[in-house]
Amino acid sequence: MSDSKASKLLYTFESAIRQEFDSKVSEANNKWKEIQSTVQNLKADASENFRIKDHSGKTDEIHYWKDRYQKESMKREKLQIELNKVSNEIEKLKRKIESTMLSNANLKKRLENETEMKLLLVDEIMEENSRFNKMSAENKIAWKGLYYFKKRFNLSAPKYAFLVLASSEVRLLTFLNIPIHLTQKLKFALHF
Repeated sequence: MSDSKASKLLYTFESAIRQEFDSKVSEANNKWKEIQSTVQNLKADASENFRIKDHSGKTDEIHYWKDRYQKESMKREKLQIELNKVSNEIEKLKRKIESTMLSNANLKKRLENETEMKLLLVDEIMEENSRFNKMSAENKIAWKGLYYFKKRFNLSAPKYAFLVLASSEVRLLTFLNIPIHLTQKLKFALHF
């Protein structure tokens, strides 16, 4: 997966989580406003009822307000429970976002390391290819030189074969960076 696809996927995931988070927060705010308006209405109703009713109806009114207060407190408790659930969900979403961002950072780092390794491998392959091409060119020149020696000195087939074998061993030893004093012994064989 390329970096742009990973970042697009991360952006899509984060925006979906953010939208869900915003909707939960707005829902909690609406419920809180509803509770506040209910309490304000209750206060207004209570003051109005106390003002209108006389002293004889106070006992019934007290029971009425006790019942109403209990109902409203139960309603408030339910809303508080829902608000707590929303808060818990928000915390879970926050943790999920943090873990996703951490895993995405680790993934990005791993992809960068893999890309770097691949680039190093490509460099090594290019270097080996260049080295191989150089050896091929040197071998062509060497073969032309050996063929020239065969024609020039009218070498027999066994001597020519020995010359080819010795020269290829010298080139191989030189290529493998074997010390010169060892290759000199083989070069001596070329001057038979």
